[in-house]
Parts: sequence; C-alpha cells; structure tokens
Amino acid sequence: MDSSSMKHFRRCVTCLLDLPDEIFLLICRYLSPADVLYSFYTPSKPENRLHRIIFDYYTKIKLGGITNKEYIYLSSLFCSSKDSPRLQSLVLSNEHATSLTQRYFIDISASIIQSMLTNLKHLKLIDCLSEDLTFLYIYISNMKQLESFHITYRKLDEKTNMIFCQRSNVSINQFLFDKILPSLNTVSIELNDGLILNKSLVSHHNLRHINLNLQTIDDLYILLDGLVPNAQTMIIKICQSRILNCLRPKNTLSCPKLIEFTLLEPRIGIVIDNIKCILGCMPNLIKLTLSIRDTPDSTFCRGPLFESILNEDVRHLRQFDYTMTHRIVDNTLIEDFIQWPMEVVFYENEKCKWIHIYSLPWPSNDDDKRRLPIINGGSNLSVRSNVKRCEYMEHVVINKRYELLQLKTHFRRACQITTCILIDMKLPKRISKVILTKQIHTIIQPSVRHLIIQYRLTSERDMSILACQFPHVKYLELLFPLDKSSYIHCLKSLFSRDESTEKIYCFWSELINFSTELRFNQLDSIWNNQSFKEWIIQNTDLKYHQCPFYVHYSIPRISIWI
Repeated sequence: MDSSSMKHFRRCVTCLLDLPDEIFLLICRYLSPADVLYSFYTPSKPENRLHRIIFDYYTKIKLGGITNKEYIYLSSLFCSSKDSPRLQSLVLSNEHATSLTQRYFIDISASIIQSMLTNLKHLKLIDCLSEDLTFLYIYISNMKQLESFHITYRKLDEKTNMIFCQRSNVSINQFLFDKILPSLNTVSIELNDGLILNKSLVSHHNLRHINLNLQTIDDLYILLDGLVPNAQTMIIKICQSRILNCLRPKNTLSCPKLIEFTLLEPRIGIVIDNIKCILGCMPNLIKLTLSIRDTPDSTFCRGPLFESILNEDVRHLRQFDYTMTHRIVDNTLIEDFIQWPMEVVFYENEKCKWIHIYSLPWPSNDDDKRRLPIINGGSNLSVRSNVKRCEYMEHVVINKRYELLQLKTHFRRACQITTCILIDMKLPKRISKVILTKQIHTIIQPSVRHLIIQYRLTSERDMSILACQFPHVKYLELLFPLDKSSYIHCLKSLFSRDESTEKIYCFWSELINFSTELRFNQLDSIWNNQSFKEWIIQNTDLKYHQCPFYVHYSIPRISIWI
C-alpha cells in the first residue's frame, strides 16, 4: 500500500469486522488454533462473518505441539453436543506431546468420536505407536467418508521396535485389507522396518495413490499381484533384503492403471530381473523413478541394454528419474545411455571403486525422492554441482564446520539439524529443532523450539548450560544421570520455580512438553500414570502450577505435558 491508501485504510478500520478477510486471516496466523476457535468460533450463530471466515480452523484440526490447557479446551469443544465441529481433516501428532493420540481416544467418549469420524475425509497420525492404531481400528466402521490416511511411526530402539512392528503389521493390514473403507483412495504408511504383506489379504479396489514402506521385495510382489489393481501412483521403499525364496507375481499386467511408480532401494541387492518382473505388472507406466544403492548387477550400467528393457516393458514411458551406484572392477562394461541421457561420476576408497549414474534435473520436482549414495557411513555429495538435492532437505546431519556454514547457502529448507560439533554461529531462524549427540559449546540459539539430547547428562549444571544456550525451548527430551539421587535431583530442578517469580521455572519458562528415559528403580513406587503424577506433585514445584498438567508413563519413558 502507498501512504495515502494506508491512511484511508486506518480511517475505515475501527474494529475486526472492518478488516478484509485476508487481513483477518493473516492476524489469525499469529494466534494458536485454540485461541482462534476460542475467540471466533460461534456455531450457535453460523451466519456470523468471522465464524465463516475461520471455516478451516474448525473443519481441519491438528492436535500437536499445543499446551495442555489448549488441549483441554479443544477436547471440551469436541465433547460439546451443541458446539462440536464437523471435522473434515484431523491430524494427531505425538511428535511434541508423546501420548497425545492415546489421550485423545481415552479422554473423549466413544459416541463423540464416532460422531466426529463420520464426516472425516483426511486422517493423519504422526509419530504414532501400534496402540494408537488399535484404538482407531475400533471406529473403522464409522469412517465411511475417509479418503486419505497417512501414518508415520515413531522410531524406537531395536528390541522395542521388534515387538512394536509385529503389532503394527497386524493393525495396518486389518485397517487396509480387512474391513474395506469404501471411500479410501490414498494411503501413506511409513513403518520403520517396513510393512509385511501376505497372500491371504483381500484386494482393495478403491486405492489409487499408495506410499508404503515394505519390508522386502517379496512384499512388493504380493502388493503387485492383484492386491491394489486400480492403483494409479505408487511410491515404494524396500527396507530389508529378501528373507524367503522369491515368488514372482502370477498375474502379469496386474496394475494396468498405474502411471507413476517410484522404487527406493537402500542396498538390498536388487538385480535387473527384479526390475523386469516389477515393470511387467504396469504396462501403461508414464513416469518411473528408480533409486538403487550398491546393486551387484552391472546391467544397470549398460545404457542401451537397460533402455531396451524399458522400451519393451513400459512402452509409454515419458519420464525416467534415475540414480544408481554399483561397485566396479577393471573389466566392468559401462555404456552410455542414449534415450535417457545420464551423468556419470566415479569415486573410490582404499578397497573399492564405484560408479554413480544419475539423471538430470535432480530433483526433477519438489517430490523427487531419489536418495544420494552412501559413502563412509553417510550421505555424500558424490555428484556434480548441477544436483541441487540439498536445497530440498529438511533434516541435515552436521559433522563438519563447512556443513554448518552451508545451512545459509545450500540447505535452504532445513528446519532440523543433528550435530556433535561446536556451533559458533547463530542458526537461521528456520532451524527450530536441534538434536545433539554429544556435549558441545554453542552461542545462544533463540530460534530453537525443540531440543533433543542424545547423550547422558551428568548433573544439574549440564541442564543449566543447555538452558542458557537454548533459552526458548518448548519441547524437550533429555537423558538424566543413571545414578538414582542425581536423576531425582535433575527432575526436581527442572520444575523448580525461580525465586523472583511464582510463574517462571528456573530453566525453560516456555516449556510445554518434557520427556526422558526412566530406568528401573530410579523412581520408587512408579507403575502407572497416576502414581507418577502423585510423585511429581509431592516432589516438584509443579504442585503449584495453576493450570492442569498431564503425565504419561510408558516403559521406558516418562513425559510431562504442561
């Protein structure tokens, strides 16, 4: 606006109702969703203009990263028979509040949840556990309008993960292939060790868009053998090498409507026969993406031969995004691609030589999921400067000083870093999450809201140093000392009040959620949520916290939601 327009605008605006819709919504972005609903949600007066403007706020709700007080308000809103919103989209995230999804299903009555899910079209569970899906499955018959379902699972230690994955596979297969949801057409399931399928599952004819982590290539063969016959797009990540003997799909041309297919393969030993078998199921494919690491098959290096296979199996192919690495010897036959021009890079260490072949542009778009090669245990830019993959990375592992500097020049979308080195520069404002794998020194980082410490603290002093370095943390994960007395002292100190005020805690005044590991006998008489809450009230200054707080105890972690 020029100065004259601004003066006219100021004269015309005397209250919120005078603001244009777009300006009002811009103001709402500075409020929490709970505050917006508390202030402007008036279902008893649906004709109210401000109520109509915030339509997305009460039909598309995300529960995650909010205070316990905000959760209580939203929960009460859901439970209101008169004012309960008719949800179209719901996101339940445990990323910041570790038990939010379970609490949602426990706190709200079954009849209310049934009513809420009736009109739901989009559901997303973030950082969830198998128990969360078990709760959800109870209401599967109420989700007849559900069109898209997205799950990302929590990463756990190896022992816990084994038990968790067994439960998750059963729950997901029941959800997708047992009681078929009539409107479901899009699924995205990111299970850490991959989903296990079996031939007894019932085909789902409604699924159109599929993004799955599968355990082995055998599970992909089962998927392609008539399990999703009407799929149009498919993104598949294979997580492990083959366990059983290969049984190829019997039903060739089983996915005639599939036009986009992506295969992400992290060193499972895939060979050209696997690719031929896969492509034989999708004759009308238009776009193919292959990301193959360290294949033992040199056919992937022979351009004309590989292109002849593509021309035979997928004759309608218009776009081919490719990255492949292969260990080479002196007599390895390498031939240039002709139809699909490729870039070629060679690299080596003391024992081996590799070839890396990839297509440009990389990325071809924002959704290009091709992976960089793994060299010496980490993703290495063994590509030329014409690859801009780093510009799309949101999580960056920083091991070198120059990588830290590249946060400003290369990693323009990064919002999360994992590091073990000195941070002697102010991080960009977009870096809101930091994971520290060892104790470091850093200047004050005001932008960090989520801090995860993966090394064990030795005393309260370590906590004090972290609070000085990262003063505005809202979501905190620590590892307290193993010694019982030191553990208790740190936990008490974390929630002690500043002597100068009754409202601000000594370390992190903006803290919303805290979690830590709890070992056997570190706290006496703790066996469930209630006993843990009683211990907290008796032994910390949360006893004087004016707003209700919520605790969750699930071996081996405890969390406190303020």
